[in-house]
Amino acid sequence: MLIWNSNRINNAVYEENDELGGDSLESVFPMLVEKKIKAANYPKSIEDFIMVKSADVQIGLNGLSPSMLKLAAVLEREVASEDFKKVIREDIAGWEKIGPGKPAPDFEGTTPDGKKLALSDLHGKIVYVDIWATHAARPSSGHVQGELRKLLNASRLAEK
Repeated sequence: MLIWNSNRINNAVYEENDELGGDSLESVFPMLVEKKIKAANYPKSIEDFIMVKSADVQIGLNGLSPSMLKLAAVLEREVASEDFKKVIREDIAGWEKIGPGKPAPDFEGTTPDGKKLALSDLHGKIVYVDIWATHAARPSSGHVQGELRKLLNASRLAEK
């Protein structure tokens, strides 16, 4: 029931944004969710749960934006449950491990010609990872690679 309410509130915010013709909710999403939660007059523990669940989803989708870090600080001060606070702390810690200036975690994949390749195989090279969803149109990586070549020394660009 609680997760359903959290999803219902998040969906209401998305629908309202679509009706207004908005294109990015990232910076205002937490404020809009809080407004909808307060309007529903839930008990404080339910409000806390829904706020934390909403923040958890948004951090998972968008990473650590300034607005999410600001929301995390507010939740740290205002949420009573240590278990709820732990969810946000773990979200932040996970993103901080892979933030700017941090080494990328090793992962494996398969090249278009079927060969196995790990990120660690490319140590010392500049690596551009093209990630796209199978349900979406594939971006034109040829164009991107061409632009990368203009900016970088081609001998350092990994070609696997």
